[in-house]
Amino acid sequence: MKKRMISIVTVLLLTLSLFIGAVGCGENNDDGKEHIYFGCYEGGWGREWLDKSIAKFEQMYPQYKVDVHYEKSYDSTSLLEKIDMIDQDIFYGGLDLYTYLYQDKLMDVTDVLTTPLNEYLADSKIPVTETKTIASKMWGDMKDYATSYDGKYYNVPFGGGFYSLNYDVDLFNSKQLFLDKDGNWCNLSGNLSIGQDGVEGTYDDGLPVTYSEFLKLLERMKKRNVIPFTWSSVNGYTQHFLHACAVAQDGVDAFNTFKNMDGEYTFEGDSAPTKITPANAYLLRNSIGKKDALQFAYDICKKGYYDSQAGGGSMDYLTAQDTYLMSIENSKTQNGVYPIAFFVDGGHWHNEAKVSLEMMAEMSDDYKNRKFGIMPFPWFDNALASKSTFFMSSPNSSLHIKKSAKQKEGAKKLLAYLNTDEALAVCTSTCGNIRFMDYEMTDEQIKSMPYYYQTAWQASKMGDVCYNLCDNPYIFKNYAYFDEMGWEWSCTTSDGKTLNNPLNHFKDKEMSSLTVKDYLTALLNTGKEEWKKIYSGNN
Repeated sequence: MKKRMISIVTVLLLTLSLFIGAVGCGENNDDGKEHIYFGCYEGGWGREWLDKSIAKFEQMYPQYKVDVHYEKSYDSTSLLEKIDMIDQDIFYGGLDLYTYLYQDKLMDVTDVLTTPLNEYLADSKIPVTETKTIASKMWGDMKDYATSYDGKYYNVPFGGGFYSLNYDVDLFNSKQLFLDKDGNWCNLSGNLSIGQDGVEGTYDDGLPVTYSEFLKLLERMKKRNVIPFTWSSVNGYTQHFLHACAVAQDGVDAFNTFKNMDGEYTFEGDSAPTKITPANAYLLRNSIGKKDALQFAYDICKKGYYDSQAGGGSMDYLTAQDTYLMSIENSKTQNGVYPIAFFVDGGHWHNEAKVSLEMMAEMSDDYKNRKFGIMPFPWFDNALASKSTFFMSSPNSSLHIKKSAKQKEGAKKLLAYLNTDEALAVCTSTCGNIRFMDYEMTDEQIKSMPYYYQTAWQASKMGDVCYNLCDNPYIFKNYAYFDEMGWEWSCTTSDGKTLNNPLNHFKDKEMSSLTVKDYLTALLNTGKEEWKKIYSGNN
């Protein structure tokens, strides 16, 4: 009995300590300021973007002090369980908006989003001249998503990076892996070909436009002792990467046909388009883009275009980043090690690798100002896209205020400032995050960014950007299914094999007989059964 009492006391103490850690400083402040408590998910985008903006906000409103509690558990599920018990009033993190609204946990911030910013922040000690409203700057689907509950605004969707081909610009330069206008290989000083955007002098010059050009590039890499790909053991990155490849082939029109579940799609081999409705939207699990993306994964794996450690159990995301970053250096000193051209990850990876990049710069002058960039997915011959098309990471990341907030006005002022053009530009320039809004950056700001951020910024301006967020109830109420791996690649074959990650399955020796057709068939059949539940649950 005594032992059991000790255990209970221990559990209670641990629970109390965790609760105190979550609530932060409480109300015991003696600095004469009104404290705004901010809960921030410290993921791939880090904290510099927020720290810099808070420093400016406190100059604008010296009566406020913003206390930020950074942690890794401000995800949608864990926050929902404790949101009314903790001190934090305003949050940045993942948000399952439907669940939060259903449980009435979010503050109505319609006035913040619909009042011109210069008016809403008129009492700032530093004048705000921006006359736009936050709502007027939000990308169209984002505005619909934020108001889909009852016509009011409850959050500000944040932004993210692109799932695309992350490539080593310096390696391409040294190994002459760029294309010139005559179709010859060259370095950056050559007469570079015009990329997918069709505009000379932009981020994709010298890069392959078609898949056939891309395959020639991969073969050249092998001849030049370059390993094309590596990736970590984090399934989500490779799954979203290949989904992004599919989106890049189908293009924004087909993507929006699915999001709206209203339109037409001509499937490969059909002579006439199929009318897409909520009842049959699962058919797009067999889109042309899906087939092309599976072929992309199949070719990478079956032709050996990957590092032997790719996807291995020891390759967590940080190890994978360092393996990629150090591949050039390690190839100089270690037999059998070769530089790696492409890294499969989300657009946040470069900011996440900042410490490693800084250490490399200190190690050698050769690694100062290392250049990495975003390459659009090359188009297959049957691609429907007319522009470079990018699928965005972290679409459900959000800025929001809880309904039970104690410092309501201060939190709303901070929310407003974090969505001024000034703060948006600070966010992009410090961590590369592309906010879901229309805003501009000065040439000076753009040139000050790492080259990777510059290419992401140009890609967002030159191409089409796709993301799952919308007010379609089939997606809105089942967001986890579409944002995570359910919709993208999860399925079961006719002989009972569970599939969810094409890159890993196609390189798995135990699945050597798996074909692109097998995977497509499983996607369609499984999707049909899963869709019955989603469709019936919304009718």
